[in-house]
Amino acid sequence: MSEGREWAGEAELWRELGALWRQGPDDGTAPETMESPPSRPSAQALGAELARRVRRQILRAVAVQVLELLTAAAALWLALALLRGDGGAMERITALVIVTLVAVAAAYGVWNRRHAWRVRARTPHGHLEDLRRRNRARRGYLRFSYALLVAEVALFSVWIPLQRPDELVSAFAFLALWCGAGFLVLLRLNVVVRREAQTLERLAAELDVPDDEAAR
Repeated sequence: MSEGREWAGEAELWRELGALWRQGPDDGTAPETMESPPSRPSAQALGAELARRVRRQILRAVAVQVLELLTAAAALWLALALLRGDGGAMERITALVIVTLVAVAAAYGVWNRRHAWRVRARTPHGHLEDLRRRNRARRGYLRFSYALLVAEVALFSVWIPLQRPDELVSAFAFLALWCGAGFLVLLRLNVVVRREAQTLERLAAELDVPDDEAAR
């Protein structure tokens, strides 16, 4: 529900900005017309609010990246603990698999967010394009997460009978719960991201700023 309210606010903000942008430059106060009543915020105020929200999304991306790196560090610590133990070849293979999965996930996360760290434009259309770019990156990361979850389930389905032959029921039950929880989280995120994408596409059509203006 909070995501829906937030994106409703974003939609109204972009509509206001789009209307002011099409009117051209002014003295900082919106014209007093039927479409733009006296209580309407100024173009500068709306632009500042949009920039603040974009910066907040950048900070969220930074927080997610830090969390992913901490998770990767914890997984690498587990892999090193397995390598230092007295286990046999299976423990070493397990450690190698963990390191490989962590390295792939971390590398993809950094690459996928390569465009998410700064605002590239100062126009309403430019800000909107930045957010559309971040939304596409989030959709790509969700697809990658689904593939990674499937790969992990496949690997653990092989690992459990080899390492826990006496605990098959409990081990596979835990795997099913873990997989189900991960799938539900990804499904929820997919719904949110797709709603964002639909809102952004509608707003892009409503703004309808010429390409030469958006390129400034």
